[in-house]
Amino acid sequence: MGGRPAPQFLLNTKRVRSAATVILPRIEDSATPYSTVELTLAVTEKEGWTLLTASGEIDLSNADRLGAKLNDLIDADTGRIAVDLREVTFMDSTGLRTFLAANERMEDASDSFVVIVSNGPVDRLFDITGLRKVIRVEADFPGA
Repeated sequence: MGGRPAPQFLLNTKRVRSAATVILPRIEDSATPYSTVELTLAVTEKEGWTLLTASGEIDLSNADRLGAKLNDLIDADTGRIAVDLREVTFMDSTGLRTFLAANERMEDASDSFVVIVSNGPVDRLFDITGLRKVIRVEADFPGA
C-alpha cells in the first residue's frame, strides 16, 4: 500500500525485485561439482533377461548416460530388461524420469521392464513418489 517500492536484493550480481525469488548457484559455483558423481553400468544376460546393473549415484550429471544405455538396449530389441539398482546409493528425480521414459518405451513394444531395488533410499524414492504403481519394482531378480 502507499506507493512503497518493492525491496531490492543483490544476489549473484543480478538485481532481484522480490524477496520471493530464489536464485540457485551456478554449477561452477558449487563446492562439489556434479562431474564427480560416479555411476557404473554393466550389461549381462540372465535367464532370458538383459540385466543392466548400476552402482554409485544417479543424478543430473549422469542420468542421460543411463538413459542412453537403456535406449540402446531397447533399440537393440533385447526383449525383457531388468535394471538392478541394489548398488545405487542415491538417485534424484532425473533418475526417476529416466526409468519412466524407459518404461513407456517398453510398454509400447509390449516387452517386460522391471527395476530391482533393495531397502534403502532408492526404494523409498519409488514408494513416496508412487512410481511403484507405474513401474514394476521388485526386491529381487524376476523369478528368483
